[in-house]
Amino acid sequence: MEEIYWLWLSLIPHIGPVLQKRLLEYYGTPEKVYAASDEDLQKNIKGLSTRAIQSFISNHSLDRAKYMKDKCEKQKINILTIDSQNYSGIAKGCPESPIVLYVKGEIRPPRNSIAIVGSRRCTDYGKKVTEQIAAETSKQNITIVSGMAKGIDSYAHTTALKNNGYTLAFLANGVDICYPSEHRSLYEQIIENGAILSEYPPGTNAHPKYFLKRNALIGAWSDKVIVVEAGEKSGALTTVDFAKKYSREIFAVPNRIDEPNGRGTNLLLQSIAKPYLGIMSLNLKEHSKTEGKWVYPTKKSIKLQLLEAENLNPIERKLLKILEENPKQVSEIQNILKISTSNLEELLFNLELKGKIKIHGENIFRNK
Repeated sequence: MEEIYWLWLSLIPHIGPVLQKRLLEYYGTPEKVYAASDEDLQKNIKGLSTRAIQSFISNHSLDRAKYMKDKCEKQKINILTIDSQNYSGIAKGCPESPIVLYVKGEIRPPRNSIAIVGSRRCTDYGKKVTEQIAAETSKQNITIVSGMAKGIDSYAHTTALKNNGYTLAFLANGVDICYPSEHRSLYEQIIENGAILSEYPPGTNAHPKYFLKRNALIGAWSDKVIVVEAGEKSGALTTVDFAKKYSREIFAVPNRIDEPNGRGTNLLLQSIAKPYLGIMSLNLKEHSKTEGKWVYPTKKSIKLQLLEAENLNPIERKLLKILEENPKQVSEIQNILKISTSNLEELLFNLELKGKIKIHGENIFRNK
């Protein structure tokens, strides 16, 4: 029953995380906030606007919260409240952190975490560096945090999973919605071996304004933030803004000065970011259970070891046969297979995830 009151407080319009936490600080529990009269709220909580008071009055019902709880139970969505031991301790003190998060997958007790973010249209260089970082940090039992977007985000999650690591994906929509849709396979794998999180109730579609809050959560739940590639106006830089606000350690991967995808990261190096020059830049330590002492990562451990999945469906096998003799361009493949752009993107993503193909711009190669 207690979850009902948490949901009720989190769903009241015009009452954001900052005010919600002030109410909890004074009253102790959401149930006691619910029991407070309008006069009591005005007397004890300074700065309550007329709109906020009116919102309390017009939403003083548990019906919506009960509906949402039932919806979550039917869709196997867990409710993570800010008083839970599994809610990141470093995130609890951040003003933007919501009092309720919706979760699909498994939330493990908090441990060291690193956010890996960057361009959706990343280069081969950006992909390679992302895979190196995610592979090595996963082996160090570091949680990989990102936003499940195309490009750098997806490669960070995918590599963590391939290395039996734990990864968290924060979404700008409800956790019951896979966005982008072509990441369905990745979405399901994260649920199986990590967690999908959002502050937005199930059924909420992605909206541009929601991505800013999503990026705040990525920064809040991470000890360190690494920007691999980012243009000068990249959305990934808003994650850096929040990370700076939360006093997180910020790294940027140096890039060519004539590469547009690297202009944002190079500018970060001029201002607030430390250069990422290899895994040793992160100063990670790993506890060896067998030796019982602290050890630093070795050059050998940096080598990326991707696991190849052999389960192929008919269309995947057909595409690999097409690529047997020569590489093909994306447009050629689409014409041969007669499938939509979104289905082709999902097909290529899944085969790349399984280590069967390589993508270089518009050219698709089969791994021999």
